[in-house]
Amino acid sequence: MFRHNTKLRATYPWCHNLNSHACQASVERATRSIDKFYADLKNPSVKKKSYPQFKKHSRSVEYKQSGWKITQDRKRLTITDKTGIGSFRLVGSRDLHFYQLEQIKRMRLIRRADGYYAQFSIQVDRNETRDKTGTAECSDCGARVKKSLSTRTHVCECGCELDRDTNASINILNRGLNTLGRRELEERPRVAARRKGTRSDKAYGDETSMLSNASLAG
Repeated sequence: MFRHNTKLRATYPWCHNLNSHACQASVERATRSIDKFYADLKNPSVKKKSYPQFKKHSRSVEYKQSGWKITQDRKRLTITDKTGIGSFRLVGSRDLHFYQLEQIKRMRLIRRADGYYAQFSIQVDRNETRDKTGTAECSDCGARVKKSLSTRTHVCECGCELDRDTNASINILNRGLNTLGRRELEERPRVAARRKGTRSDKAYGDETSMLSNASLAG
């Protein structure tokens, strides 16, 4: 397949302007489709077998680690090959500042009816897990504080102490704001927190009636 790709690039002049890695990515996608077709033929559990289908006019192009770059502030995407696509301002639904530039391995540029979209492939540690409920992560310093389901008070070594559900709510709020493209909170929500050796004013409600490290278990 890759040898055929080299011959086809010489046939179509527009391929000369396209980054070579982008052509290789298209070959990889075609190879996966063909391999799946033959695997389905050998698999008796697959009842419906069909030939690979390819679009005549593709609306996307995938780049590997060359042919494109992102600025350090993650606000602009530039296509650096000879296609003349140019530079774009990124308005994303994800905060790319959460990742190092070295972690962004691939980029796919997609044309849709309402504009152009860029999809990024991020390399992360598979063993890295994240608490989706936000109860284990400290809303003040970000440290993970393990607690049982019966423990209703969040107490961190940094001095942050508040109700477990309040701590989770702040974490979910912060993630939502980051999803909207805000890297940092303009104003951190005031919560019912108490630091070691100090006393904080409460933003709302009464102080929890449960003691530090209290548990619902008998």
